[in-house]
Amino acid sequence: MFLLALLMFILTFSAATELGKLTESLDNLGMYGVLVTFGAVFLLETGIGLAGWIRSKALGIATTILAVIAICSTGSIILSILVHFVTTYPASKETG
Repeated sequence: MFLLALLMFILTFSAATELGKLTESLDNLGMYGVLVTFGAVFLLETGIGLAGWIRSKALGIATTILAVIAICSTGSIILSILVHFVTTYPASKETG
């Protein structure tokens, strides 16, 4: 999943360099790559939480609690980063 996002960003920035500007379709492609990466991180943490149930009930409870804590902290970090970019770089409106 991370490789997909990396390839999307490489293609986006190489195409933007060739065009001399970043078009909306290229920007959406990069956003898709970021969302896929975030989803992969959450799926990994969910898998860790579920993996403990294979071994025993006590380990399942422990890994589920740790996974929930990890998901909450990862989500808050991702939101704090995204809020910075959304408030710093709002979408420009062309008047015309």
